[in-house]
Amino acid sequence: MLAIPDAAERVGWVLRLSLLVLVSMLVIATSETPYSLIWVCLLAVAALPAWTPPRHHVLAPLGRLAEVVVTVLGATTIAVTSNDPASASALLPYLTVPIILPALEGRLRESLTLLGVAAPS
Repeated sequence: MLAIPDAAERVGWVLRLSLLVLVSMLVIATSETPYSLIWVCLLAVAALPAWTPPRHHVLAPLGRLAEVVVTVLGATTIAVTSNDPASASALLPYLTVPIILPALEGRLRESLTLLGVAAPS
């Protein structure tokens, strides 16, 4: 647990916003088409439950699961449709957000579950 009561929430906001910007810049730099930015927009939509002020005990974990699924599906799609399969790595830095934040909040089991969801892909 962090010393400040809402520190994990503040870290989550900063981390999500900065990694959304980073991922969008990486997608623009590595993909041939601007259509790959659709996955960044879908990531922003999947992150919406985390932006709600009262942390819902069901909605927040489902949002994090959606973030992992969208990140993995987007990276897979970009790798398949691109001439350079390495361009799929543009979305992968965002995986740190939904995996690290539950661990910061003391929910290590959820963090490991999300890592398990992302691993087979």
